[in-house]
Amino acid sequence: MSNPIMQLLQKSSNQSPNNPIAMLAEFKKFASGITPEGAKQQVEQMLASGQMTQEQFQQLKAQAEQFSQLLK
Repeated sequence: MSNPIMQLLQKSSNQSPNNPIAMLAEFKKFASGITPEGAKQQVEQMLASGQMTQEQFQQLKAQAEQFSQLLK
């Protein structure tokens, strides 16, 4: 399973390589399609299947919290 955020970043960098405003706009468009329930369900499935460890989850959670501060 590919990481949708990485796909977004690659797509954005291909279209406008040095434009952080465009990348941020693309991310906001991507994020608007994600529901908290859907994201939680997907993470729970990944943890249950062993596709993601609890340690990986904690690392990603910390990164997401730091990134969210940039969006405020």
